[in-house]
Amino acid sequence: MLEIAALVVSLVALAVTGAVSFRQLRLTEHANTLPVLVDLFREHRSVRLAQARQVVHEQLSAYDLSAGLAGLPEDDRHLVRELAWFYDNLGAMVAHGVVDIEPVSGYLGGWVISVWESLQPLVQAERAKRAQNACRIRTAGRSTSRTCTTSSARLLRTELAQERICGGFRSTEHR
Repeated sequence: MLEIAALVVSLVALAVTGAVSFRQLRLTEHANTLPVLVDLFREHRSVRLAQARQVVHEQLSAYDLSAGLAGLPEDDRHLVRELAWFYDNLGAMVAHGVVDIEPVSGYLGGWVISVWESLQPLVQAERAKRAQNACRIRTAGRSTSRTCTTSSARLLRTELAQERICGGFRSTEHR
C-alpha cells in the first residue's frame, strides 16, 4: 500500500511540475512578444502611418486605381506603399505565430479591415499589372516568366496577409 501512495505522490508531483513548466513557457513567450507588439503599436501611431491612413481613407478613391500604384502621386504612393508593407509585415508575424492575433486585433482590428477594404481595388490592379508585366529570366537554359516589380509583388503579398488577419479579426469580438 505504501508503494501505491508513493506512486500517486510521484505522479501528482510530475503533473504539477509539467503544469508549472507549461505556464512558465507561456509567460516567456509573452515576455518575448511584448516588445515586438509595443514597437508595432508605436509605429502604427506614428505621424507617417497616420498620414498614410488618412490618404487611404480620404484621397485614395479620387485616384485612378486601375493604374495601380503608378496612378498615385509620388508622395501618396510612398505613404500607401509604406502602410501596405506595415500591414504585410504584421500579417506575416501573425500568420507565423510571432505575435498572437488577440492583442493585434484588439488594438488594430478595425483599422486593418477598413484599410484593406480601401486598398483592395489597388491591390487587384497591381495583380493584373503584374501578370501583364512579366519579365523573362534565364534558368537552366530556358526562359520562364515571373514578376519583376518588387513593389507590386510586395503589395500583392499584402492581400494575402490582410485576408489572413482580417479573417482572424472578424472571428474575434474586438473591432
